[in-house]
Amino acid sequence: MKVTIAQINTTNGDLPGNTQKIISAIEKARFQGSDVVVFPEVVTHGYTSQDWFQDPDIVQHAEDPLNAIIPATKNIIAIVGTIRMNPEHNGRRLYNSAAVISNGELVGYADKTLLPEYDVFDDPRYFEPSEHRRIFEINGTRLGVVVCEDF
Repeated sequence: MKVTIAQINTTNGDLPGNTQKIISAIEKARFQGSDVVVFPEVVTHGYTSQDWFQDPDIVQHAEDPLNAIIPATKNIIAIVGTIRMNPEHNGRRLYNSAAVISNGELVGYADKTLLPEYDVFDDPRYFEPSEHRRIFEINGTRLGVVVCEDF
C-alpha cells in the first residue's frame, strides 16, 4: 500500500482555497500511484481557527468542504481532517474528525477522543470528545484512523 502524506499549507477560514489545495493534493497523489492520501487535522478549516469554531454559520455548514472533496476521490482513499456537527443536543456542537473517503464515497468519520488543553491547545472549548475509536475496512484492508493526540 502506497501512502502519501499531504502536509499542505492551509489558511484559517479560507474554505474554498483549502478545499482546492486538498483536491490538488489528492490528484497529485493519485497521479503518483498512491493508494491512500492522508491530510492534517482540521485541514478543511484551519486547526487554529479557535472561537470561529463556535460561530453558528460555521457549525451549520461544517461539512460543506467535504461535498466538494468527495467526488475527487475516485480510485483513491483520502483521510481528511475536518470538523462535523455533533448530532446530539448535549455537549459541544462539533467533533474534530478525520473523514475517511474512498472512491467517491464518505465511508465514515474517526472522531478525536483525547482533547488537549495545554500550551496553545484548547480543544475542549470547541469540540466534543468521542467515546470510541474506529477501524474501517476498505477493499479488504483494515485501516485504523486516529486524530493527533489519540496516537
